[in-house]
Amino acid sequence: MGDSEGGFYLDGKQYGPLVPGVAAEVFRKDGSFTVGVWGRDVKLDSDVVGVRQQRQLMIDGGRIAPDIDSLFTWGVTDGGATYVRRSGVGVTAAGDVVFALGPTMSPRSLATALQRAGAVRAMELDINISWPSFMAYDSSANAGDPRPFKWGDYPRPAERYFSPSARDFVAVYARTAGAQGGCVDVSGMSRARPADAGLADPLAC
Repeated sequence: MGDSEGGFYLDGKQYGPLVPGVAAEVFRKDGSFTVGVWGRDVKLDSDVVGVRQQRQLMIDGGRIAPDIDSLFTWGVTDGGATYVRRSGVGVTAAGDVVFALGPTMSPRSLATALQRAGAVRAMELDINISWPSFMAYDSSANAGDPRPFKWGDYPRPAERYFSPSARDFVAVYARTAGAQGGCVDVSGMSRARPADAGLADPLAC
């Protein structure tokens, strides 16, 4: 929390102050999500269930931050290296979520990836070799005990979030799933199960 320059809020519990002007990912009761500047784009109201603050936006108004090449703005890296494992999240103008992660990224290359994916506002998440990851869970055999697998090559095991973690994380759930593998999103729109897209294991929904 000391590195984030902000605070954390979840289900009525707050750790550290939620600082105006700091970047924040915000989760709402209806399952929606956004990224913005605290006090400008987002604030704490009755619809908010979670907030995670982290320094400043990498992308704001569709533009990459002018100090993107200032390494210390974006956190202390292993050995002071420019290119390390980095992750980030943002939202498009339509409100869709964009997530990026790479093994050897500078702040600029991460921001560029998020921007090219359509993010109009985006923030950095965790960095360095041990922390960023993206796990998925196959519940087709047993909904009560989903099988984890790594969606990418990370040093931490696929089961890392089945036990207490030294880092916070975001879990994404399908609201409902039909017998054919279809989903219903937060707006009530029916969506087909995504294609495997070359993954070793299919995503559940």
